[in-house]
Amino acid sequence: MLHAVMLGFVVSMIMAHAPVIFPAVLRRPLPYHPVMYAPVALLHVSLLVRVAVGDVRDLEAVVQVGGVLNIVAVLAFVGVAAWSVLAAPRAARTARPAGEQS
Repeated sequence: MLHAVMLGFVVSMIMAHAPVIFPAVLRRPLPYHPVMYAPVALLHVSLLVRVAVGDVRDLEAVVQVGGVLNIVAVLAFVGVAAWSVLAAPRAARTARPAGEQS
């Protein structure tokens, strides 16, 4: 149960707040793109498969498939975030934060 809460809530909150947190920490803009919803949707579907089907019915193979899909969702988010940073227009990548002088 704790593992499902950690993945379902905590990781999805990290994904949801990444466009605000990453630029503040990495000093690189992370522009929003609708494709960012795909890893979050995959995370929640894989948790539903893992908990509601695998754990409830005690099917080990389904639990393992759900776990692998959890990992794929997290890695997909990293890939989408990296793609979003690299696909950003050049002006957005080199823009200085307000108040910073050259």
